[in-house]
Amino acid sequence: LSRRTIALHAHKMAAQLEGVEGDSSDGDDANLVGLRALGEDEPLVDPNADTFELDLGAGRRVVIPMDRAAQRRGVAGASGTEAASETGAVVWDGAVLLARANALDPSNRKRNVLELGAGCGLAGLAWALTEDCNLTLTDRPHRLQALRENARRNGVEATVAALDWTRALEDVEFGASDVVLAADCVYDEALATP
Repeated sequence: LSRRTIALHAHKMAAQLEGVEGDSSDGDDANLVGLRALGEDEPLVDPNADTFELDLGAGRRVVIPMDRAAQRRGVAGASGTEAASETGAVVWDGAVLLARANALDPSNRKRNVLELGAGCGLAGLAWALTEDCNLTLTDRPHRLQALRENARRNGVEATVAALDWTRALEDVEFGASDVVLAADCVYDEALATP
């Protein structure tokens, strides 16, 4: 898929989540009714906030503290984007949209849910709060403690494991997953190389 196609699909998903119909019959981004160009919409996450809260309805809420200092400081020993900014230390708009998705129509059966590059864990934790699931949150080793704390803080039982998809995956064993979540994981081209 091209970047334009991926962006178009993201716009369609956002439109559905916000209750706006998108018409893409000719594939032109301008035909997505109710959506403005990227960068023109109000952000879903306040860039100055230290905490993000998402109301999932029916009295369910997920609360995620964000470490803005870590975001600005970057990750020691990392390369690429993460050397300058620890992106996983804060919630991003893509995770908010993915977190809302399951709240619209949760499953009636217990599923195995795996979140890749979970960062703060918002999407996976929201899914676990809206349906009974076996949740596994994964990210690079420096994010694991925060993921464990966020799961505990939100009353969610989750397996938290290191997974760095820039390395060989032969020894990784998570079992079968019914749902694989990934939001804002390939912001850095180095993370998407084969």
